[in-house]
Amino acid sequence: MLVALIWREAEGGLLPGLYLRWVDDTLASWDHGLDALHQSFVPFLNGLDPSLKWTVEVERGRSINFLDIT
Repeated sequence: MLVALIWREAEGGLLPGLYLRWVDDTLASWDHGLDALHQSFVPFLNGLDPSLKWTVEVERGRSINFLDIT
């Protein structure tokens, strides 16, 4: 349900290129630049539900923490 809302309401039509979710972890690829991610999309996500807090981790050295493993 949240995914459908995100796709329908995303500001400026900027959407992730890939979206994967497992329990409380989400992995997405973002092709619109870090400024758009931090200034537009993450605040949009955080405004959807006050009980949810979205954070961002950026890939470093071709590795990212997902499902609490690297």
